[in-house]
Amino acid sequence: MTLADKKPWLFLSCKNAWTNSAAASCVEVAMTAAIFDQPVNLIFCGDGVTQLLKNQDGSGLNQKSLAQLFPALELYDVKNIYVDAVALQERELNLQDLLLPVTLVQAAAMRSMITESHTVFIF
Repeated sequence: MTLADKKPWLFLSCKNAWTNSAAASCVEVAMTAAIFDQPVNLIFCGDGVTQLLKNQDGSGLNQKSLAQLFPALELYDVKNIYVDAVALQERELNLQDLLLPVTLVQAAAMRSMITESHTVFIF
């Protein structure tokens, strides 16, 4: 079975980066899955879209910004990165506000991705 034949693993990153370690854990587990030749889809939804904002600084909270972790996604072959269009709109954000090139995804497409995935992880 080739990588193209496998159902993707879907990672939903829904938490603000500064609340707890869930945001970083989501990215790290997605990269780990990719290492083991699992096709990965990563969707930032809800408050998770704020993880992608440019110019974040967690030094006041003694935390590192996820901006330092995101460049590794490409190295681990995690290329299917999506952002919930409604979540962006609700927070009055647009694609130019984000660190990564992402694909906007609507609710119906997200539901299809969930249904068609081998495994769904929610962080």
